[in-house]
Amino acid sequence: HDKAQSIYLTILPYFDRLRFYPLICPSPATPINSSSADVATVTLRTVQQAKESLADVEVPRMIAAQRETLLVWLPLYDRMVALFAETYQNDWPCQSYPPDWNDRACALLADLQQQLKVHSLVSRPRDRKGNFHVLSSALTLCTEKGKGPSALTGRQVGMIRCILVTIQSKRGLPQSATHLLAREHQSRCALGTTVVELARA
Repeated sequence: HDKAQSIYLTILPYFDRLRFYPLICPSPATPINSSSADVATVTLRTVQQAKESLADVEVPRMIAAQRETLLVWLPLYDRMVALFAETYQNDWPCQSYPPDWNDRACALLADLQQQLKVHSLVSRPRDRKGNFHVLSSALTLCTEKGKGPSALTGRQVGMIRCILVTIQSKRGLPQSATHLLAREHQSRCALGTTVVELARA
């Protein structure tokens, strides 16, 4: 099982274009040493046994967490980055806000809270020292009644700027060509067929 799982994880990114074909053999293959634990053997099962076995297949936690990151948290993170990127003026964020910025920020925070209730495999959005929390807490402060963007400290603005500069240098800001290309590749990996989907196909 562990060997099969290792092979699956290796070829997962290529599932959208990977194909398998049988190798023609002049004569039936025979086991070299059926008593060896290293020799793969074929076991015949009834249809019912096979169905019951496949029904028990579960997506490995690591794969499920990866899919959650790519499909849930990265899109939310990109939306936060994009919102703060809109506030740039004189090479600094949090200086100028579009008229509908607050409404879109509130909608994003509502989406974030909803996803936090549903998804719990990934710790990143709850890590108080991580960039995700830095942006989400700043966004919360910006939208609080009676406070607003002016409540951000110089240190917070500096941290936001550092995060955005790092993202821009690594893969570009959201909606840039390099960023879209990177996210497209990640999406293909996330949408690949899982072992559960294969088992129940």
